[in-house]
Amino acid sequence: MTDGQSFMAALAVLYGAETANVAGPDEVGFISGIGRRFRLVYPAGSIGRNPVGFVFGNPLPPLGSVFQAQNLPVSISPRGVLAFTAAATNPAGRAGDAGPYVRFSETASFDCDGRDVRAGRKRLVRCGTPEAAAKLARMLEGLRRAGEADREEMVRHALDASLDATAIRERVEEWRKAVRPVRIWANVLVVSVFAGWPAVAMTVGLFLTWPALVAALAACMVGTAVTFRRANHALYPAKTTERTQRQAQVSVVPMSAMRAHDYLARPLLAGFHPLAVAKVLLVEADFTALAGRVVRDLAMPVGPVLPGESAEVREAEESFRAAHRAAVGDFLGREGHDPAAFMAPPAARDASSRSYCPRCHAQFVTEGGKCADCGGMTLKPMKGE
Repeated sequence: MTDGQSFMAALAVLYGAETANVAGPDEVGFISGIGRRFRLVYPAGSIGRNPVGFVFGNPLPPLGSVFQAQNLPVSISPRGVLAFTAAATNPAGRAGDAGPYVRFSETASFDCDGRDVRAGRKRLVRCGTPEAAAKLARMLEGLRRAGEADREEMVRHALDASLDATAIRERVEEWRKAVRPVRIWANVLVVSVFAGWPAVAMTVGLFLTWPALVAALAACMVGTAVTFRRANHALYPAKTTERTQRQAQVSVVPMSAMRAHDYLARPLLAGFHPLAVAKVLLVEADFTALAGRVVRDLAMPVGPVLPGESAEVREAEESFRAAHRAAVGDFLGREGHDPAAFMAPPAARDASSRSYCPRCHAQFVTEGGKCADCGGMTLKPMKGE
């Protein structure tokens, strides 16, 4: 392999790394290939004790988009907030152990530092994006300042807002309009680097043409940076450190500039429920499959849930899960689905199916036992058995 080929291979690897979007195990990704049809994906891979994975976008900038969504990573009661949720949108299971529980009456303030939400000086929980952390911190600070009698209604209102499919649809359309000029410049940059440079090198040579190639690269970078700045300010009007960092990276790193639209998409749906995002982006069959998983998970979370914790901590989790379940049920009702229908037994896969897991609907050839993937959930006999 020549030096030029090695250089282009290195650029391709760096570009490939830019398609990887970091995601926590409790996040989900929505990936599109060609056109506007999306599919649901879960983070791949894990690192360390608190695993993080990656959601990979389409490597061709004009042909795809990637959005991420996350359940609220806390459980809230009128008295306090717990850094834990029993909800597990990802079939692989729940993310991590329970974090701290703090009472509203004993906390001076809630704020955020990057992706971390802090209760006073203590880190409460880490969110998927800084924007999600900021939104959660504002909600918790509002709850802290409110009276205890008002908090239950405020929590329910926040859950309903996270399930607002109309707001999500409007946000996605706003993003599509804002990123059109960004995509054009990013695609010109991709073609210039991965097609133009090799073609010139093989036909004319780089010795005489490198000044023109560098000038063309600079022009593409400027075009991408200018259009990105406009879209960045339009989609995220609040002047934050994260917005400035996105702008700086896209302005000076060519590989990041090629994926500029992804930088604008990652935090776009912060604070929205994955199920509501699925309603907007997925086809009906995929949405229905996710809805069933969410409904059953909220009714029958992976056990054990908070073993050994105090009654106050367990009450926070249970009351919040009940509110979450009610909000999801109301959302599904508005969308024309009966939540109770998702609790019905599945149709037998074949004649050998004798039992099923009521939570994940996996089917077994044995007549009894437990589902290891669902924390030892007791199997139920198939209908007619």
